[in-house]
Amino acid sequence: MSRWSGSRNDSERERNDMNVLHIVAGELTGGAARGAYWLHTGLRELGVNSIVYTNSQATHGDTSVVTINKSKVDKAVNIFRSQADGMIANLYRNRESSQFSSGMIGVDFTKSQAYRDADVVHLHWINAGFVNMEHLAKIDKPLIWTMRDMWPRTGGCHYAMECDKFTSGCGNCAHLRSKSKHDLSRMLLKRKAKYLPKNMRMVGISDWLTEQAKSSLLFRDYDVRTIHNNVDRSEFFPVDKH
Repeated sequence: MSRWSGSRNDSERERNDMNVLHIVAGELTGGAARGAYWLHTGLRELGVNSIVYTNSQATHGDTSVVTINKSKVDKAVNIFRSQADGMIANLYRNRESSQFSSGMIGVDFTKSQAYRDADVVHLHWINAGFVNMEHLAKIDKPLIWTMRDMWPRTGGCHYAMECDKFTSGCGNCAHLRSKSKHDLSRMLLKRKAKYLPKNMRMVGISDWLTEQAKSSLLFRDYDVRTIHNNVDRSEFFPVDKH
């Protein structure tokens, strides 16, 4: 039995035949990427051939982690993509300083060998210039997207605060301090809708994220479910309170 909570015992044959590709942006040492890596590790323990495709410099010495960030040149290009992805929001000079991602720049992971070998593609946090939303339309495999913040369903912000315009199509964006209904946030949300595969399954890591997605204009017709982050039970377990 796996030491990871949330794991299911399927047949050994099904496990060994399953090739899962996780698309994970950001360093695997922190943030949303860490939760994705925990899932990857748990699947590997169950016998699933799980692979992480990432732009992280840290790989934990894990040969099942494929990084595009291997050299000084790769690092420079990665920084450029990240800056360029957020640069379009700088057209709004009075915008808030919080992170705002366009999803218009990224690496075409569908050309990689890891993608060609995959049976299932699992998106996690994909921002900072790592994934161009346009490339999602090319995916011809079962697709899951685990939402680790609010960005998947907004017009660019990663946390909407008290704003609920993602339920009606964005525009007049508070993060951009825009007074136009047809602003960048509305354009980016429409762009997402254009390229998202209709058979994609959405996952929230909390009930709150799941309910937010169900209320959004983008995902209200999608299959959205909650699957909490898994935990290594060899490190986290109940003990006597005394």
